[in-house]
Amino acid sequence: MTADERLAAVAGLATAWRDPEFEPRADAVRVMLEVEGRYTEEGLAFALNHRMHQLTPERMRAWIGAGGEPEVRRRVAVSSFGGAPLGGLEEAVAALLVGHEPVLDRDSLTSVVVRFVEDVADASSLPCAVLSRADALASASAWIADVPADEDEERGEEARKAGLPASRRLFRVLGMAVAVVGGREPDEVWSGLAEDLLLHDGRSEASPRIVWVPAGAAPDALLSAMAGFRELLPAHPDTDGRLSMPVAFLAASGTPRATGPGFLVSLGEPEPQGPAHVRWVEYEYLEAVRAWLAERGEDVHLVVASPSVAEALGRPAVAPGDAHRPGLRPDLIGWLRAL
Repeated sequence: MTADERLAAVAGLATAWRDPEFEPRADAVRVMLEVEGRYTEEGLAFALNHRMHQLTPERMRAWIGAGGEPEVRRRVAVSSFGGAPLGGLEEAVAALLVGHEPVLDRDSLTSVVVRFVEDVADASSLPCAVLSRADALASASAWIADVPADEDEERGEEARKAGLPASRRLFRVLGMAVAVVGGREPDEVWSGLAEDLLLHDGRSEASPRIVWVPAGAAPDALLSAMAGFRELLPAHPDTDGRLSMPVAFLAASGTPRATGPGFLVSLGEPEPQGPAHVRWVEYEYLEAVRAWLAERGEDVHLVVASPSVAEALGRPAVAPGDAHRPGLRPDLIGWLRAL
């Protein structure tokens, strides 16, 4: 099968999967909600619709660029240890498009990701395997994975034991996400930031856990936007229960806080909190935020800020509302072609 035929197979299935009632998609979502129980139907619909609309022939051709078939077709293990519901899907699709065989780690990938990639492979007679992580690593010659920062060493040791050197693994290390606001943002920016904070109930590493704001700024605009977002995408049934303990702790310590349906905002030091618990941190000058970010280094992998604030910080950032709308990773294709 040629690269164009592989691309057409992916694009065709992605088009079908844009329909929430398409039976394979509906079945996969139902299984994921019943068995894995970490996400909501609305959050999954958001993630799937975004990704399926990216997998068009035009965008994928621009993504993969010009290049022939790989000299050696390799088996590439794909895992995702982060909190995003579609983690690993883009990586598995990239392996297929380049001409390698993805080996899906069923221990870490969600059932929706596994079902979509399996369906692409079945519809186009492309090779694809679904194995336990131990078997996937034992049979693969390369490994791609999203890895939370506190698991990086553990996963590196796992790769070494499987005989996969650093040159044969591509880990995207996920630190924390941080939002920085200038204080004069219009309502649509606060609405976008509310989506960034609360989509997937804050479980994804793309969800900011810290929001830096000018000293003395009132949280009313953010709280209103978060409440409005919850009207559109309700919280997972477990979220309020998980927040009850930090709410009680903050109350006992007298820490200023605000709660809403499926979220908690507290005032304090720049220390990341649990999912759906946002830490509101004040700054006097943006220079203090810039210094804090520099000190944290790679611990912060994503900054959410408007273009003017990002320019003042002197670092790349995504605009509020785009944290959960990632583009296709440009580093994947080159790395896969070099295997």
